[in-house]
Amino acid sequence: MSILETIPRLQERIKNELSGCNPQVWTECPLDDYIRCLDRYPPLARWSYVSRDVLQYGNKIRGMAGEEGLGLYHQALLLALIARASEQLPAKNFPADIPSLYEEHFGRIVRGIEQKSHGPGFYVPPRCCKDLTICTFRAVPAGMQLLYPFRLPRAPFLKPPLRRIVSWIRFVGRFGGLGPFYEMHTHSDDTRGLLEFTRAGAARMYRRAAAMLRRNASFKGLIGGSWINDPALESISPRLAAVATIATDNGARLFCLGPCNAHGIEDATQFSHERRQLYQEGKYTPMEYFLVWPRKELLSWAEKQDLPIAP
Repeated sequence: MSILETIPRLQERIKNELSGCNPQVWTECPLDDYIRCLDRYPPLARWSYVSRDVLQYGNKIRGMAGEEGLGLYHQALLLALIARASEQLPAKNFPADIPSLYEEHFGRIVRGIEQKSHGPGFYVPPRCCKDLTICTFRAVPAGMQLLYPFRLPRAPFLKPPLRRIVSWIRFVGRFGGLGPFYEMHTHSDDTRGLLEFTRAGAARMYRRAAAMLRRNASFKGLIGGSWINDPALESISPRLAAVATIATDNGARLFCLGPCNAHGIEDATQFSHERRQLYQEGKYTPMEYFLVWPRKELLSWAEKQDLPIAP
């Protein structure tokens, strides 16, 4: 059974389950009204952005049906968005292999709902925000990571020492403004994407990013902040370090933002015994580095690859 054939059956199941919490939710909070709120989001917004209208809408649903009801409502919302996006996808001007990546994510989301794979809170913002951005085309699945239209940040760089401030201002001056760029972000619920964290997987993602840049002349390049960009990984986790070195060896610039927060430290240590042990011994401190790969340099790298950029 195809995804589009599965969706109506799941929608009926969820409607019955949510009606058990409060049957008035469907009339008081129509899905179409929520979707219109999402469609009014600004073109440059982080994956975790929640507008005031959406926040108020969610609070209303929670007040009527509780946390469980809000989770069920968001499942129904995702299914409605997938049905709409599946119809719109063929008309989108995406590189050749991007539509299939969208379809993979749609299938992942539908299977999770069908199999009730996730526990309480999974379908409540901000936990479900990444899937919402995919289903509204605000994020582009590129394999290893998602790509979001965003801009260069300012606050992390406009702090002492003075040389860093001057260096950042001069660097930004090259672009004639702060954006837009494509920002990379990992989706921790995308198992297939996490398996792409290799040199070959990174190259595939960068090539897709290059293809997106060719379709969007106003975009100035690729950006992303992460502990994965830390040059220290070249001696600790050389396989993972290759993800960033493809970019830094071909014109990308790194800016150190300082030690990672607790969340970044957990990400950097939970899947590697060696990194975790070095951290516990005080021999490794996860550091966040911000990567900027300018458009010209990224496209130049892509053009040198053996295979042509996806049309």
